[in-house]
Amino acid sequence: MDEAALVAALESKAIKGAGLDVFETEPLPQSSKLWTFPNVLISPHNADQVEGWLDNSINLFVANMERYLAGGTDNLVNVVDVRRGY
Repeated sequence: MDEAALVAALESKAIKGAGLDVFETEPLPQSSKLWTFPNVLISPHNADQVEGWLDNSINLFVANMERYLAGGTDNLVNVVDVRRGY
C-alpha cells in the first residue's frame, strides 16, 4: 500500500475510510498520520487469527486442490488476480 497516497485520498475525501492491518513500517509508528483519521480502522497485523481460521484455510486449500486435479483452474475459488493486485 502507498501510505502517502492513502493519506491524500482520505484528506481529499476521495474515499470514505479504510480498514488496515498492514503498513509500510510494522508496527505502524505513532507518528503516522493514519492514526489521526476517525474513519480509519487500524488493527494489529494478526486480524486473521480468529477461531477456526487455520481449519478454514486448510479446507479451502484441499477443496481447491481437488478442483484443480479434477479439471484445472477454471473452478478454483479465492484466486488472486495478479493483474489487479489482489
